[in-house]
Amino acid sequence: MPFLILAIGIIIGIFALYRFFITYPIETVKKFLSICLIIIITAVMLFFAMTGKIFISIGLALLLVPIAISHYKKKSKSDSDKEE
Repeated sequence: MPFLILAIGIIIGIFALYRFFITYPIETVKKFLSICLIIIITAVMLFFAMTGKIFISIGLALLLVPIAISHYKKKSKSDSDKEE
């Protein structure tokens, strides 16, 4: 019975994401996906830090620094283009 409830919940969630992707503009979807990605990465890093595998968490943080810098530069460039 719990698996049935889980399956129904997953189906409803997938349908809600489908409607979200179709209905909203591309900028909103991009913001949503980037926020979800940040939340997932933070949760994984906190999990590794709490379970005593801090070295994996530090390694992930070091790997994500260049990605974060390029994202920040791209975002600041697009914000300056919108102001003009």
